[in-house]
Amino acid sequence: MSWSRNGQAQIDLSDPPEGVTVDRVSWTEKGIAVVLRGDAEKAKPRLKGNLMANAFFQTTVAEKDGKTREVRNLIGPLPAILFEIVKP
Repeated sequence: MSWSRNGQAQIDLSDPPEGVTVDRVSWTEKGIAVVLRGDAEKAKPRLKGNLMANAFFQTTVAEKDGKTREVRNLIGPLPAILFEIVKP
């Protein structure tokens, strides 16, 4: 399946542990790349498990009357993302 890259890829984590967030998402040649961030003050060291997430595609659509609106479409769920919080 091919995707137009004229929009923004977005990732929403489902019930992540405290201190774990999506830092940035970018398009790559084969799909999307996701960078996660752990907050050293909130994330518990040695915590590990699976993160569940959904991918979305957001773009701006022009209406017939010339107005624009943001449209966010679900791409689908991502495979489980294995994670482990380690001390720096």
